Amino acid sequence: MDCDDLGRLDRTGRARLAVLIDGENASARHARAVLETAGKIGEATVRRIYGDFSDGRLSSWSAAIRKFAIVPHHQPAHVRGKNAADIALAIDAVDMMHRERLEGFCLVTSDSDFTRLAQRLREGGLAVYGFGESKTPQAFRSACHRFVLLGKASNGMAAVQDGRANGADR
Repeated sequence: MDCDDLGRLDRTGRARLAVLIDGENASARHARAVLETAGKIGEATVRRIYGDFSDGRLSSWSAAIRKFAIVPHHQPAHVRGKNAADIALAIDAVDMMHRERLEGFCLVTSDSDFTRLAQRLREGGLAVYGFGESKTPQAFRSACHRFVLLGKASNGMAAVQDGRANGADR
């Protein structure tokens, strides 16, 4: 599937995208850059963030959640060190793949655990855009049609560097 020529469009003529954020592995300082980049690709009709919001570690996301109309999905960690929020994000993505009328997904994470999810979404015929920091493993980057590198600019705002995974668009 060519990411720049998405077939099904919403009423505005733009590709419908789901932006799914791994709140425990993505920084709130990148929220604006992620959503602006997603807006250049299509319409971010689904905006969700996943994590355990009960312990205060994700409090930095509060302002971005309000400002950008991101729906928080609270997933408490029933056992320390387990990735319950990651599993919730993956389940929702697969559900949306089958139930929603979407053309693509923006997966915001630097976690290689989402590599298989990106592959599965691609297999389902959907465009997959990965967003992550420089520490993001190559396996996840390669599983995406396009990977957007999020970095810190000198003014403290997130800088977006667009790059194709493995130098090729798939």
